[in-house]
Amino acid sequence: MHENKFEKDSLRQIEELQESLLFGLFKFFKRGKVKKMLKKYENDPELQALTSDWNKQSQRLQKAIKSYKRKNKGKKLPWEKGYKFEG
Repeated sequence: MHENKFEKDSLRQIEELQESLLFGLFKFFKRGKVKKMLKKYENDPELQALTSDWNKQSQRLQKAIKSYKRKNKGKKLPWEKGYKFEG
């Protein structure tokens, strides 16, 4: 019974934290300076190309990670919990 109450309290706290984070992000994007910056971004082809390139590189990295995990099923990546340096 205590675990169930603990789980409910934990979930409630997590939901409150998520709501406050979302509200903070919403307030950030409604600021005048950020609005101006986003309008400049819409009209600047160089910035759009740069973010497009970042997105492509991110996709390539995700594919490389999946490929590594598929080939090395027992090994973990350096940022994963329990990684031990072998060297």
